[in-house]
Amino acid sequence: MPPANRPFHDNIVALLERLRATPRRAVGPFAIMISLDSLAHLPRFPDIIADFHKRRSKLSALGGGELIQVGDTDFALFSGQSEIGVVGAVTDVKMVLLKAIAHHAPDAFAGVDQSRLVRVLDLSRQRRELFKLLENNLRRAADRSSRPIRPLYPSDHEATLQKLDAFTRQSFVDQFTRFQPLAILRPGQPPVAALTEWFVSMSAIQDKLLPGVNLQLNQPLFKLLTLELDQYMIDCLMRRHIRPRFTTFNFNLETIFTRKFEELGEAGFARDLIVELRASDIFEDFDRFILARKRITDLGSRIAIDNVRPSMLAVLNAERLGCDFIKVFVDDLQTPSASFADTVREVQESGTRVVFARIESLEAVRAGLALGVDVFQGFYVDALMKDEEERARFLVG
Repeated sequence: MPPANRPFHDNIVALLERLRATPRRAVGPFAIMISLDSLAHLPRFPDIIADFHKRRSKLSALGGGELIQVGDTDFALFSGQSEIGVVGAVTDVKMVLLKAIAHHAPDAFAGVDQSRLVRVLDLSRQRRELFKLLENNLRRAADRSSRPIRPLYPSDHEATLQKLDAFTRQSFVDQFTRFQPLAILRPGQPPVAALTEWFVSMSAIQDKLLPGVNLQLNQPLFKLLTLELDQYMIDCLMRRHIRPRFTTFNFNLETIFTRKFEELGEAGFARDLIVELRASDIFEDFDRFILARKRITDLGSRIAIDNVRPSMLAVLNAERLGCDFIKVFVDDLQTPSASFADTVREVQESGTRVVFARIESLEAVRAGLALGVDVFQGFYVDALMKDEEERARFLVG
């Protein structure tokens, strides 16, 4: 039986049955995926969610289809409109969400990452991604206890660290870490795995160690937990449970100043690493980033700036940042603007390599190749590395 407080469990089961029974006409050609998870840390998030639910019928009308809850904070609007109509619907949905945020959390409005709120899946070529999302949410709904979602408490933090200490480092790697390739893609050539990004799966931490807890609802404690997890990852590196060669890690900026990171360098592991730092951390304290950059490069590591949105790239001074890579989250970008195209070329010419990340389609790869980008990461790249049919489609060009 599904948990009583997970009404979307039945929604997902019914939706998957429809998709499998009538795969091409079950829900319409497009899925407008709405995720409010990035807002969960806001103090008045429950009010935003309540506001959203009040407008569900309006959102269904705007999208010309059916709005279904498919997760704690995930919704899918299956639209039968044309591609042009869907673009308009996405704008309307975003406006509804932004008005709710502006009303309930005006101080946080400027920091909202709009690109994470809404995205579109073209079900003629992204059905696999929809199935994966629905099946993951179904598993999480079935696994969690029936307790309501609550914030992370200080006692949770201490208890989680005690639980983690009970795992061997190899068990920690097996159960709580994930990896994703960064591939070199060139027209007419097979994909080549260039690097591997390793990271802690926060959903695995939440599901296995903190069921019923929304980690994002207490940002200070969540940040503290990620700092502790950075130390675990460094320990796994030093014990060779993760091979450092051709490997990237996303660390908190504060981690670079810890004794553990210094030990990593002293042991000779740092020279094989690419250290990823989030763009938001750099903007928050640029002087601290300059100190961290020196520490990283002195130990022999290279630097990648992570989580850069297309609109942010123009304001980053790649030469001043002194980084080796900039990872731009392009999602399903197909027709880049002229200004974005010019900026990508300028960054590449400065000696910093642009990586297109969160790639979701062949069209996004083609857009990158046209701009001289040849390193890509994302769900589509994962499929390209594993699926012979998809690889043949790419090679045909």
